[in-house]
Amino acid sequence: LPAAREMDMMMACGEIMSTVVMAQTLRARGYETIALTGGQAGIATDYEFGNARIISIDPAYVVRMLEVGKIVFVAGFQGVTEYGAVTTLGRGGSDTTASALGAALKPYAKEIAVEIYTDVDGVRTADPRQVKEARRLNKATYEEVAEMAHLGAKVVHPRAAAIAHLYRIPLWVKSTFADAEGTLITADEDCDDKVQQRVTGITHTGKIVYLRFPLPANGEIDKGQVEMEIYRILQKAAIPLYLNSTDGNAFAFAVAREHLPTLINLLNGLAIPVENRTNGVNRVYLLGLGQRNIAFETQRILLEKASSVLDVRAVEAEVTNNCTVVS
Repeated sequence: LPAAREMDMMMACGEIMSTVVMAQTLRARGYETIALTGGQAGIATDYEFGNARIISIDPAYVVRMLEVGKIVFVAGFQGVTEYGAVTTLGRGGSDTTASALGAALKPYAKEIAVEIYTDVDGVRTADPRQVKEARRLNKATYEEVAEMAHLGAKVVHPRAAAIAHLYRIPLWVKSTFADAEGTLITADEDCDDKVQQRVTGITHTGKIVYLRFPLPANGEIDKGQVEMEIYRILQKAAIPLYLNSTDGNAFAFAVAREHLPTLINLLNGLAIPVENRTNGVNRVYLLGLGQRNIAFETQRILLEKASSVLDVRAVEAEVTNNCTVVS
């Protein structure tokens, strides 16, 4: 695979081509248009290639083009760093671009709204692919939609909702394939009493795997070190965790099911040493994930040969498959 920087350059090409095609389609019908990359539109990001954050937007060129009567098309999902490297904004990057551009252009307009077109006709009370009877919400608050997005709903990215909330920009979610009015996402005070309902909607995260790590007797004194080392490894592998919890000598967390094979490769057979104890014997915690495989057994045999100076403790993780979080 290309390096992260070059991968972002390649990933940004699709959005740029779509932008040019759209601009040219309208130009062929007699409209004055211009296509811009994220960088040309003034979108500056940090250096987190593949999941960059927008730092600032200078919309001067966009405003100038609008003032001379052009319809401006900006490639979403991308920006540039301080020194011009192309970055992509990660999942939901196009939604985020739309909200951020709306915020940047707000000082130049009497009224402004952001419309996001997707494969559903608005925010619904549940995933319509799972629940055919799910109702479309006419209005929803920024807080509700951001919470639903964080908890599994994919209709709009939480970053986009957060930006719209911060700058008080009306955010519409509409269908690309139908003329339904859609859902207006707005501030709490702009919603009438009927919107203030006890249940807005039901979301779920998709399939996750729940893992519990029970340490042997008296393991709670070492739990912090063992837990920290596992989290450090998973952070380096960019595996997000859910539902972190701790109880006595055990700790637990969940991961998306798609990450389980990587998790097994990283943790099965992992030996985690802890600090020296007063009796002069070093403790090592040996992790087993699911069925013991050759990595675990090999490590166990090797460590047993040093049993005179090592207190080796096996930790068998309890793995629960096919879970989901319903909110």
